[in-house]
Parts: sequence; structure tokens; C-alpha cells
Amino acid sequence: MSLKRLNRLMALSAIKRDMDLAELARLAAARTETRTRLEALRNSVNAPVAADPVLMSVQQRHRLWAEAQRAELNMALARQQAAWLEARDRTRRSFGRAAVLERLAHAQGVAAKRHTPS
Repeated sequence: MSLKRLNRLMALSAIKRDMDLAELARLAAARTETRTRLEALRNSVNAPVAADPVLMSVQQRHRLWAEAQRAELNMALARQQAAWLEARDRTRRSFGRAAVLERLAHAQGVAAKRHTPS
């Protein structure tokens, strides 16, 4: 493989690696946001039970709403985790491919220098 072609492949693999890394970071941020929302939801239902029947009714409705929201957020978090795991694997492959191409380019560059008359 020519050094010129290898350099083009290296550039493409670096772009792919950077894109995969950015996607991984985006997915991690979304996952963190969902975890933060879940934690806030947990904290919102930890208030002591009110003695007033009207407030108790409001608290009960809030708990029911919070349970439904928690179920939705847990499902979203599971989907985000699965997407993050897939993106992590893609990113690992991208890093590996980029590293292999860099080693090939380095090896080919060193070999070319050895064969060049001084």
C-alpha cells in the first residue's frame, strides 16, 4: 500500500474515531442527565406524610405520578445504557483501527527511509 493512500486512510480513520468519541460523550451526557432526573424524582417523594387530608391526597397523587415517571425514566436509562455500550464498542474499534494504521504508516515510513540512498 502506498504511503499516500495510507495517509488518507489514517485521516479517515481519525475522523471516524473522533466522530465515534463525540457520539460516546453525547450518549454519556444523556445518560447522566437521566440519572440526575431519577435522583431528583426519588428525592421529591421523600417528604414526610402530611397530617392534613388534602395535603395527604396531593402527596399520594404526586407519588403515583412519580412512580410512572420513574418507570419511564428507567426504561429510557436502559435504552441509553444499551446505546452507550454499543457506541463504546464502536469507539474502541475506531481507536484500534486508527492505531494500527498509524503503526503501519510509521513502519512503512521507516522502511522507505532505509531504502532511500543517502
